Amino acid sequence: MTHSKQCGIQVVLSAVLVLGLSGSLALASDNIDPDDSGAQYAWSENTGWLNAEPGGDGGPGMFVEDDGVSGYLWSENTGWVSLSCLNNRTCLSRDYRVTNDGAGNLAGYAWSENVGWISFSCSNTNACSTKNYGVTIDPATGDFNGRAWSENTGWISFRNQSGSISYGVETAWRPLVLSWDLDLNGEGNVWDGSMICRYLDPAITDSEQVGAGLVDPSGGRPDPKKITEYLSVAEARGMLDADGNGTSDHFDCKIITAFLFGITSDSLFANGLGSGATRTTADALLAFLRDFLPGMGGAVSTPEAVTVSTPSNVQSLASALTSETTASIVLEQPLISQTIEPVKVTKPSSAKKKSRHKRSKRTQTRRR
Repeated sequence: MTHSKQCGIQVVLSAVLVLGLSGSLALASDNIDPDDSGAQYAWSENTGWLNAEPGGDGGPGMFVEDDGVSGYLWSENTGWVSLSCLNNRTCLSRDYRVTNDGAGNLAGYAWSENVGWISFSCSNTNACSTKNYGVTIDPATGDFNGRAWSENTGWISFRNQSGSISYGVETAWRPLVLSWDLDLNGEGNVWDGSMICRYLDPAITDSEQVGAGLVDPSGGRPDPKKITEYLSVAEARGMLDADGNGTSDHFDCKIITAFLFGITSDSLFANGLGSGATRTTADALLAFLRDFLPGMGGAVSTPEAVTVSTPSNVQSLASALTSETTASIVLEQPLISQTIEPVKVTKPSSAKKKSRHKRSKRTQTRRR
């Protein structure tokens, strides 16, 4: 792709968004290609290049977060690929998303109106023993690796640094380092433990109630809603399962709070352990709990099990969205059934003209 052609496409995309001609598209910022090196392209063996930053910085591209991926990919040959139903508020009628386990292992599905479903992991259908594939993000560099699969168009590769044609996708996202310091005031204490107990209490359904009156307003995460989102990621990554039985409940709440109160003896589990607990001694519990003390950097490792279903906080958000749907999205039957003819491989130009005053996206790894 020539530089002039690429610029022309970006102008067209911007015009479409401004004029509202693309009814189902919602404007979404991106955190792709933070160094402006052209690290924004994936390759489909049958449909050509897919651009993860099609509208330039801040446009409707791919946005990676701790629990999933939103936004869009753009293909000149097949059009938009939606990475989440949240893009166009269709989750109430059709729930899908590319998920992130918090450590950079992607799963779930993307949707294209012209090519149908695109799977980001063989774990979606428990097919890894016969067709092992998936897309991951390197937690240290932000580089995408691996392949996604489309029944209609075949493999989509997110990185190739060998041979005459090299390409790849890079994000500014890095894994969230979990700790008991929920409000980021520099310490994990009983106030943080109390917020965990509220979060695990099934009677509390309002996200703002979790941190109300407990959050330190001078901390780095003073918004109660952000506390709830953070705890949703922590729960998905196993931090709230203190006794190791695979479930986060009131037993774990009491163990964690006792630890944050300073208890290090068998009194940690004086209120009991959950059924099937695997950490049944003070030493075992302390070894787990101390990993999440502020500054320890625990829980960056990949969790033992990855759940492909939509994360709980995304489901809550979807329930709050309106029931607007896009009539053109009919997911049961892909709109094409034949294989698209292969297109000629032309490496996209990575040249971009950037303002000298442009702020680095590495300082914007999370949306305000």
